[in-house]
Amino acid sequence: ICLEAAAEIALEGCRSAHLRYSFPTAYDSDDIDNIENTWHRVTEYLRSRTGIDFELNPTVTGADGKQKEPDNREAITATKYFCHSKTLVRKLDLSGGALTLDIGGGTTDIAVWKDLSLKSHGSIIFAGRDILRETIKSRVSILKDIDSQIDLTELLRGENDAAFDANLDAIIARHGEKLIVGLDNKRSDDAVQGLLSILELGLCGIGFYAGLMVRRLRTANAFQPQRMI
Repeated sequence: ICLEAAAEIALEGCRSAHLRYSFPTAYDSDDIDNIENTWHRVTEYLRSRTGIDFELNPTVTGADGKQKEPDNREAITATKYFCHSKTLVRKLDLSGGALTLDIGGGTTDIAVWKDLSLKSHGSIIFAGRDILRETIKSRVSILKDIDSQIDLTELLRGENDAAFDANLDAIIARHGEKLIVGLDNKRSDDAVQGLLSILELGLCGIGFYAGLMVRRLRTANAFQPQRMI
């Protein structure tokens, strides 16, 4: 993906570019070192293939006008993108207070904001793999119940979690829209209703934890939203 993106900007005459990455708050120092080393190898490879000089995670200008290291935790970078991106027609409004969730594969990052000021941030090791992957893995045929055109051969052949995840990702990428439509059309089916109930329960659990964060902040008078989040 990075090589394709680099090739496209190289065709536009670009000779230097900034490249940023984000990571879950749950990462420890070893995890962060590993991902940093990986991205250094990626940028060196891109530079050797395209001639583009990539600057990895350059400093940013703070509210006081001084340069500082960027905060690359996932919920923070995602929130700032939706607030500032020039490509979005409708930008995220945090003026009255906001709670943002970044539900990934292995972790969910939660951030509480007021006027673009970060009030609290946390990460829980409960996300997409727990809510969706484990549910489907316990009854793979549910995918065919939703969309009869799905071929489950490779998914059933997966010998380990990595193989199963890769095949499940491929199925969702190929049939994602039909699966979403099928979930709605077949919600009266007992198996599909069971899947929806589990997804709802998982998302409610994340929402409940996020609500506890907000309540703790309000109890400590650290956060008073001007309107409903």
